Amino acid sequence: MDVRLAIVHTRLRLGYRRVNMRKLNKAFMEARDVKGAEIVLLPAYPLLGPVIGYYPEQKARHYLRSFAERLSGPRESHTISVLSRLASSYGVEVIGGPIIERAGPRLYLTAFHIDSNGILRGKYRKIMVTKAEKDLGISSGKTATVFETESGLRVGIFLDEDLLSPEVFRYMQFDDPMIMVGTMLPYESDYIKSEFLRGLESVKTMNIDAVKSLLWSRALESGLPIVLVGGAVESPTFGVDVAFMPSIITDPEIGITDKLIKGYDDLDEVFIVEVDPRVSRAKRCEGSCMNIFKSLCLRELRRKKS
Repeated sequence: MDVRLAIVHTRLRLGYRRVNMRKLNKAFMEARDVKGAEIVLLPAYPLLGPVIGYYPEQKARHYLRSFAERLSGPRESHTISVLSRLASSYGVEVIGGPIIERAGPRLYLTAFHIDSNGILRGKYRKIMVTKAEKDLGISSGKTATVFETESGLRVGIFLDEDLLSPEVFRYMQFDDPMIMVGTMLPYESDYIKSEFLRGLESVKTMNIDAVKSLLWSRALESGLPIVLVGGAVESPTFGVDVAFMPSIITDPEIGITDKLIKGYDDLDEVFIVEVDPRVSRAKRCEGSCMNIFKSLCLRELRRKKS
């Protein structure tokens, strides 16, 4: 039986928690009550919007610390608390992020999985952090992660710059994912050029052809569908959008077609992706080949992080 995932392709107001919470509540209602989704896929930084590249450096350093949340211990994460209530209220699972996580003295960019009872079931710390993120004190995660949902769907997770690393995706393949899900809002990439959205010369985006090419490569390598959740970022000062990324669905057999891209005119809508866990399986090799391949991928990930 197919699992229904809802993509929340929305516009975030930078730094405005209450405005973004209202939008999320509406999106959850539509995802469950109208679309019949079991899992809700959220954009990056769903409550406050992104920090790095969106504020001057001094403000970014301040906001990184003030927005950072602990995902364990007595002080509950505000983002996880809000989304847990929404998940349990609507009876859906939630996958999203990153948010800025504080763990001891370190900061991470962390994706999360919340079940339909509102319990945090898993997290993934971004591995391929950019130079801009490193310079502002973001640490790299240690290993790739696959979330297992209540329906049995196994979801591999990536975050923007991870898309450039085939090793991140190959390492996930050892945990039998059935679909790959990631988020991207325009960011300071080490390799993908930024540009302005065609027809909207004040709205920053990434080189969409490069992103599509990377998605198609990762889908072919893994043999899995890939969902990239994008969206827009609105300036609170001027009330205009300053950044936008399309949401893109990549099929390993047919690639990317126009109907699988949700663009600027589709903002603030919820879209459904269906996955059959019985037939969606990652490419694998068997036995000793798999163990050797896994070791090589782990070694290459460590080399890239250093």
